Amino acid sequence: MFYSGKYGKSLVSDDFNQMCVDTSVEATIQAYPNPGTISGSMRVVTFKNFKPGTVKVIRSNGKIDMIPGKGTVQIMLYPEEPLPNLERIEE
Repeated sequence: MFYSGKYGKSLVSDDFNQMCVDTSVEATIQAYPNPGTISGSMRVVTFKNFKPGTVKVIRSNGKIDMIPGKGTVQIMLYPEEPLPNLERIEE
């Protein structure tokens, strides 16, 4: 999770942080070079699920990725693409 501090503003919204807490998922974001647009880097987001149930990652373009119980998933986002929504699937 990412918090605002005295050295800068958070990279993600408070809503995204709360969504991660509610679904027991840790998200880390890493910049990835974009040769097509030097000023806009791609972002690699790694999601780690801490509970046994599955979590659904819903992207803005309609793609859905599943995080298995106690597993991880990595996705790549375009520079302008918003962060995805998370939804825990009850099992």
